[in-house]
Amino acid sequence: MKVNDGWESLGTFIVEYQAQTETKNEQQQFRTLVTQMDVEKDDEADSNEWSGLEVEAPCGWIGMRLLGKLTSLFGVREEDE
Repeated sequence: MKVNDGWESLGTFIVEYQAQTETKNEQQQFRTLVTQMDVEKDDEADSNEWSGLEVEAPCGWIGMRLLGKLTSLFGVREEDE
């Protein structure tokens, strides 16, 4: 997708940190959910989730998704970065 000044979007991701309280014992639970929004028109948004409040794992997942996009568009490999 083209945006201002010739820049092209390579990925759009939503990172959600969610909480819920179990009704039985009032214990708080957390999870991290990452959704990639800019997938092919016929595909649903791709997502991944982790229990707890994660930082590194979602960043790694996003990085791998971007690397796949770069490889498919420009032939970029990990060692080229």
